[in-house]
Amino acid sequence: MRLGKFLLCLMTVIFFSFTDLKNSNNISGDWYLLGDKNVDNGVDHSVIYFANWSEDVSKIKLKMEGYWIMYNIKIHFDDGVKQDVTLRLEIVKDSESDVIDLVGGLRHISRIEFWHSRINRDAKVAVWGRN
Repeated sequence: MRLGKFLLCLMTVIFFSFTDLKNSNNISGDWYLLGDKNVDNGVDHSVIYFANWSEDVSKIKLKMEGYWIMYNIKIHFDDGVKQDVTLRLEIVKDSESDVIDLVGGLRHISRIEFWHSRINRDAKVAVWGRN
């Protein structure tokens, strides 16, 4: 019985923590942080998984920190469909991509693969989404 109460309390804390995090990451209207990843020096392929994100989105944009070149991305949806996007963005400092419309409208993203070159220092990429 004690274990059941403990698990119920733990799940409640996690639920409200996730809700507060989601709401605190809302920027400029209805854009939400879906996930981010630090990119180590010398790595040219990275993946962000969205297993804990339950919202569907119709648009995404990338915010990048550091100095690097983003070549393209592959967006994987939970139904197995993939969308390739060629970017060729040279990030001189911190910047963001244009808005990327997802094929098929409102979709659930399972992961995004990134192909990039590192220049000079560690970098970070964040994926933002909106309905």
